Amino acid sequence: MLNFLGSKRSNQHHKERKQRMIQDNYNFLLEKLDEFIRKYYKNQLIKGSIYSISILTISFISFTAMEYFGHFGNTFRTILFYSFLLLAITVLIKFIIIPISKLYKLGSNISHAQAAEIIGKHFTTVSDKLYNVLQLKHLTKDSSQSTALIEAGINQKIIALKPIPFTNAIDFNSNKKFLKYLIAPFVIFIAVGIVNPSVFTDGTQRLVAHSSDFTPMAPFEFEILNADLKGIKNEDFQLLIKIKGEVLPERAFIQLGDNSFLLNKIDKSNFRYTLKNIQEDIDFKLSADGFDSRNYTISAQPKPLLVNFEVAIDYPAYTGMKNEVIQDIGDLTIPQGSLLKWRFYTTSSENLFFAFRDSIFPVQQNNLDEYVVQAKAMYSNGYQIATSNQFVHNTDTLNYSLTVIPDVYPMISVEQKADSSVLKRIFFKGEIKDDYGFNRLTFNYKVGDSSKRVTTQIPINKSTTQNQYFYVWDFENLPLKAGDEIDYYFEVFDNDGVNGSKSSRTQKMQFKVPTKEELEKKSDERSKEIVNDLEKSLADAKKLKKDIDELNKSLIDKEKLGWQEKKQLEEIIEAQKKLREKIEKSKNENKKNNLEQKEFNELDQDILEKQEKLEELFEQLMTPEMKDLYEELEKMMEELNKDKLKDQLDKIELSNEELEKELDRSLEIFKQLEFEQKLNETIEKLDELQKKQEELAKKSEDKNENAGELQKEQEELNKKFDELKDKMDELEKKNEALENPNEIPEMKEEEEAVKKEMEESADQLGQKNKKKAAESQQNAADEMQKMKDKLGGLQMEMQSAGSAEDMEDIRALLENLIQLSFDQEALIDDVKKANRTDPKFVDYSQAQKKLIDDSKTIEDSLFALSKRVMQLEATVNKEVTAIKSNMKKALGYLADRNSSYAASNQQFAMTSINNLALILDEALQNMQKQMQSGQGSCSKPGGKNPKPSAAQMKKMQEQMKEQMQKMKEAMENGKNPGDKPGSKPGDKPGQGQGGMSKELAQMAAKQAAIRRELQKMSEELEKNGEKGAGGNLKKLSDLMEQNETDIVNKNITRQTMMRQEEILTRLLESEKAEREREKDNKRESKEGIENLQRNPNDFFEYNKQKEKEVELLKTLPPNYLPFYKNKTNLYFENIK
Repeated sequence: MLNFLGSKRSNQHHKERKQRMIQDNYNFLLEKLDEFIRKYYKNQLIKGSIYSISILTISFISFTAMEYFGHFGNTFRTILFYSFLLLAITVLIKFIIIPISKLYKLGSNISHAQAAEIIGKHFTTVSDKLYNVLQLKHLTKDSSQSTALIEAGINQKIIALKPIPFTNAIDFNSNKKFLKYLIAPFVIFIAVGIVNPSVFTDGTQRLVAHSSDFTPMAPFEFEILNADLKGIKNEDFQLLIKIKGEVLPERAFIQLGDNSFLLNKIDKSNFRYTLKNIQEDIDFKLSADGFDSRNYTISAQPKPLLVNFEVAIDYPAYTGMKNEVIQDIGDLTIPQGSLLKWRFYTTSSENLFFAFRDSIFPVQQNNLDEYVVQAKAMYSNGYQIATSNQFVHNTDTLNYSLTVIPDVYPMISVEQKADSSVLKRIFFKGEIKDDYGFNRLTFNYKVGDSSKRVTTQIPINKSTTQNQYFYVWDFENLPLKAGDEIDYYFEVFDNDGVNGSKSSRTQKMQFKVPTKEELEKKSDERSKEIVNDLEKSLADAKKLKKDIDELNKSLIDKEKLGWQEKKQLEEIIEAQKKLREKIEKSKNENKKNNLEQKEFNELDQDILEKQEKLEELFEQLMTPEMKDLYEELEKMMEELNKDKLKDQLDKIELSNEELEKELDRSLEIFKQLEFEQKLNETIEKLDELQKKQEELAKKSEDKNENAGELQKEQEELNKKFDELKDKMDELEKKNEALENPNEIPEMKEEEEAVKKEMEESADQLGQKNKKKAAESQQNAADEMQKMKDKLGGLQMEMQSAGSAEDMEDIRALLENLIQLSFDQEALIDDVKKANRTDPKFVDYSQAQKKLIDDSKTIEDSLFALSKRVMQLEATVNKEVTAIKSNMKKALGYLADRNSSYAASNQQFAMTSINNLALILDEALQNMQKQMQSGQGSCSKPGGKNPKPSAAQMKKMQEQMKEQMQKMKEAMENGKNPGDKPGSKPGDKPGQGQGGMSKELAQMAAKQAAIRRELQKMSEELEKNGEKGAGGNLKKLSDLMEQNETDIVNKNITRQTMMRQEEILTRLLESEKAEREREKDNKRESKEGIENLQRNPNDFFEYNKQKEKEVELLKTLPPNYLPFYKNKTNLYFENIK
């Protein structure tokens, strides 16, 4: 039983194992079938790929070629495009997508039975076996009966099929035969691509863009040269086109909507067209020769715009300009230092750039379209403004100029004019200008090399831009020495509030105090020029008189005057004008010369008075009456009335005769004055040289002094003596030029002695022999004293003897004039009683002729006297001319027996005689008064009678000493003073004891005059509280009184001469004391005293002009801008 059960279980197990083995074999079979199926679909995919590539390539070539050559419209291109697309999709689905999906078992694949059929067809040994195994297996699944036999049969067949590789039924290499379908499309594609690739590119492009319009392929193509087709709104857009191709059209067009416009041809292939003021996007296309380009679009981008702007200007305060806001003006001209604030208003702008002075300035954005920039203007430059947004980055840049006007340096000019009466006073007129105003105006001067400069501030109107200024500089009280130089200038400072006050100066001006040598040289040159001018003027006056006389004579024979007479009149008038100019020049030169002498040289009071009188004579040379006569003559030239013209010429002839005499008189007086001045200078130089020689002699006696240095000083004095000799030679020449030369004493012996002693002293010093040198030097000084005494005697003789002689001449002339007046009066009475038939008219004519001869003698004497006596007025010669003229007319009327006219002219002549007598009498009285007051010894009668100083009295006393010494010697020798060597006492008629008594009387009078002035000075000093000085002068007065007694008694002894020496010593002390007092008085008077005596006419004219301009400036509105202020000022300058 157990065996049975065991056997049963064993069979059961064997059965199950067998069934598993059959099932495994069947599964293996199925796996091999699945592997076959996968390879089957792979093969399908390979073959499908070949088919797909071949079909799509052929289709692509076909479709693109059709479009390329067919140029179909949009519709057909759309059909072609979608047909190709549909074909491509179909081919890809069928040959690619489906095999891939089957490969990955997506969707339904072929069944095992179908795979078995395919395998059976390929393998003959398999035939239907594989298919039967699958059928049997299917039956076992559906049958409910025992399937052991069937399964055994299946297993047997499976085992038989197991070695057969089912996958070999699919051969991938078999697909190679399909590659032939690829060769043809590929060859065609490559060939077309090489030959004409545009078939594919253009065809593909047009097929892809099937909805777009494409023109037929032209033999050329359009190329847009613009970087992009983006324009800016409200601006022009220039379209640039280039046409490329083998054949180029002559014309091309642009189509804008329905309109076509011709393109502007630049050259053969380039065209352009400007679209004006684009506002929106613009579509266009190009066309030429029937071919159109594709459509293009120009897009209009919004432009960032600067709508407007304003500039707020804050001017510097010192300019006085009102701050302002300027609208839409970018070019600015402003003062330096102005603060600027720009405010810009924009549209469509996102950024604003502001470049100033090559730098980008920060811009403050207040809101969307408002920007603000601030800057301080210091230099001129341009500035740029630009806006931008996201579309437009490079808009047009606005360029503006910023002209900054720096504060200019002030301008200053000056004119100077010396006072005509005081050379140490200068008047200045100047002008200052600035762009905005002034800070101050100063006058600065410096004396010599001093480092100290004196500055004076001048008041001005600081708020105006143009000022005239006036200044008077009086430097009379400056402690100036000969040769000192004063540098002076004006300096103006402006009110520049940005850079600080700037200044400008006038040119440096100089005033040089002349040295004595320079002054003498200049005076000599000017004197020579004056003498030459006066001599020429005198010659011209004589020639003018001659011309007038000739014309007057020619008029007698002329019934009617013509061109020749008119020409002669013109020449006479022109000659008179030139003569007047010469005289005016001489007058001015003399005035200038005298002024310089007074200012820089200590002249003798007598010389000063004579200079002033000579100036008066110069002033009276050209009288207003003479000028009127010539003006009347000039008017008569138009009428040429013979009688009137002759009468006028007679008047002019008489007037010209007066002028001739006055010129001759002025010339002689000038020469005499020049001689006296040179004589005075020579005496002073000789005195100075003598003192230096004496000082050197004292130094030579000092053992401590260096001989070499003393020798140099002596040689210097030798040179100065040589110069003095030249001066003395010049003095002799000037004396010889006088009509009545003075007797200059012979001094050759003294000159040679001085020269010899001075040279000897220099030689002795060279040999170190100072003692002998000192002796020679003293000897030279003594000889110089002798020379000085001789010249001083000449000077005193000229002064004293001349006055007495002139007074005697005047007395004699007065007697003659009085007699002439009586005679003329008696004749008038006789003529008035006579009738026309009275035979006594002949006697009356002869009597009148005798009076004319007598008046001629008086005329000659008076003219000679007027050349010596300056005090005689110029009217003297005028009255003499009137006497001569009226007497001449009276004689003519007597010849015509016209008693009334004759008596009338005789009365006129007598009136002139009486006037002349009164003039001479007055002059005589003045001379007598001056003699009585003691002035006769030092100057000729007349003048202002100034108070003599101690120095003048000392000089007069020295002259007295020299005269007394001569008188003493003459009395001892029994001769008269002035007798020539070899003459005997009484040789000169009219002299003798009477001549000596006269000279002694004159000397006593001079000494008395000096004493009286000394007493007056003593009284004044006592009044001023200086009793000590007054007491000394009283003692001096007593000594002089004793000398007077000796002179009157003709008792001039050695004791008298010693007393005279004591008087001179005391006068020297008084002179020093007086000089000290004068210095003290000057110091007191200089403090705080403005010694401005007068203003010249020019200065008054300047002030008037200034007042006028101030009034004009007052009318100028103060709110004018600087430009208009400057224009106004310029206008005022032009109308001056």
